[in-house]
Amino acid sequence: MPKWIQHRLRRWNVVTMLAGAGLLLSAAAILVVIGIGNVQIAVARGRVPAPDLYSDWWFRGGLLVGFLGLVWGSLAVAAIGSQSNAHRDFPDLEIEILETGNIPTQARTRPARLCKYVVVRVSNREVRRVASLDVRLEGPIVPSKRAAGNVLSVSPLVQSLSPSEIDPPLRCPLHLEPQSTQQGWLAYDPQRYGPSFARRDISLRVRDYNCGKSVVLPFKDGEIYGT
Repeated sequence: MPKWIQHRLRRWNVVTMLAGAGLLLSAAAILVVIGIGNVQIAVARGRVPAPDLYSDWWFRGGLLVGFLGLVWGSLAVAAIGSQSNAHRDFPDLEIEILETGNIPTQARTRPARLCKYVVVRVSNREVRRVASLDVRLEGPIVPSKRAAGNVLSVSPLVQSLSPSEIDPPLRCPLHLEPQSTQQGWLAYDPQRYGPSFARRDISLRVRDYNCGKSVVLPFKDGEIYGT
């Protein structure tokens, strides 16, 4: 099923859809009964030629309304399955990397090291689903005899030195209510883990705690996920 159909089904209210399908089927049954009654009355009066059920507008209207009710009910069932699967998929988010750079760490070590920071904007486009996000910096370790091909995953720092006078610091996990947006900065200090990052191929991994799945964005200004 195309993704745009899945997203549309996930936004519909299943209870309302089922109620609508029930009303359509009930109306169809009434119309069919009226059509059958009209034909039986005409036959009893000896109308020539004898009327056909499918020539009666009430009966034909009942079949049409009944068909619409079955289609609407099928869409409601599909919406139930789509919304159930949605809780196992990564949520419908838009994640934008607004700025990246380096700032000195607020460390007790002398001299202070430079740490990396990122300014992000995250929008939860879900209608009813809450997102709980962990945002980590990832990258390959500089090749060495002991650590070749390994990947380092770094959690954000809690530090007051701000790279931005406008954007506030973010705290993980990021808790986003449905139809909400958060914007702010996160700082990372890969060097405190010992191995050094390679200068290239650094990425930002965003993981949703609720479903356990994640997406990866290049650590680069202007990168956007979810558009």
